[in-house]
Amino acid sequence: MNKAEFDAAVDRALDGVPTWVMERVDNLHVVVEDWPTEEQGDVLGIYEGVSLLERSSDYWGVLPDRIIVFRQPHLELGLSDEDLEEEIRRTVLHELAHHLGIDDSRPASARSRWRSVCSVGMRNAAPLMKTFAHSVAVNAITSIDQRRSVLIDSTDTRPS
Repeated sequence: MNKAEFDAAVDRALDGVPTWVMERVDNLHVVVEDWPTEEQGDVLGIYEGVSLLERSSDYWGVLPDRIIVFRQPHLELGLSDEDLEEEIRRTVLHELAHHLGIDDSRPASARSRWRSVCSVGMRNAAPLMKTFAHSVAVNAITSIDQRRSVLIDSTDTRPS
C-alpha cells in the first residue's frame, strides 16, 4: 500500500465515525507518518495532546492535539489489503478514544466496549459505536461542564 492509499484508508476510517462524535472532536489534527520515533516506541499510532476530559478553562491558544498513524509498522504486519484497512481503522479509533478521554488505565469494561466497536465491521459498528461513543461523549462533556461550573462558581465575585 503506497502513501496515497494509506492516507485514503485513514480518511475512510475517519469518515466512518458518526458525525455527532466528530462534532465533539476539538483542536485535533490527524496525520500519517512513516515511522514512530524512538521516544514514541513500537506503536501503530499515538495520540499526543490533552484529552477532552483533562481540559480545563485555561486550555486555549495551544497547538492542535495530534493523532499520528504510522504507515510502515502497519505495512510490516503483512496483512491482506482488507485486513490492513481494518487494522488502520482500529488504530484510528483507538487513538480517537484517547482524545475523548478513554485511556489504557480506564476500567476493563470501558476498554472492552471500545474494542467491541473496533472489532466489528464499520457497517455493523454504527449502532454499537453510537451507543458507546455517545456515553463517552456525554460523560466527557458532563465532566468538562462540571469543571467549568466549579471554576466559574469559585471565581464569581458578585455580592450575594
